[in-house]
Amino acid sequence: MSLVNENNLENENNLENENNLENKIQIVLGQTDYTRDKAKELLLENNYDEIRVIKLYLNINTEPSSKDKKSLNQQIYTQLREKLKINTTNATKIEV
Repeated sequence: MSLVNENNLENENNLENENNLENKIQIVLGQTDYTRDKAKELLLENNYDEIRVIKLYLNINTEPSSKDKKSLNQQIYTQLREKLKINTTNATKIEV
């Protein structure tokens, strides 16, 4: 009796997963011009992440930036230092 219940649960899970996959395929198809097979293939490659598939289609970089994020003050002072460095090197060239 428990074997029948386990089989029913497995069938329900498989059906739920198929419906979930079908919904994700429909989302990708609605936002891209991929074929059904291409959308399914890309979903499988990207761990069923439909947002990532759409971003790949739109050529949006999904990787985190490797640059260090600088605050506005850091950016301002970096630019000031660079400008001051350029000006001082130009001034020393003129004096020589």
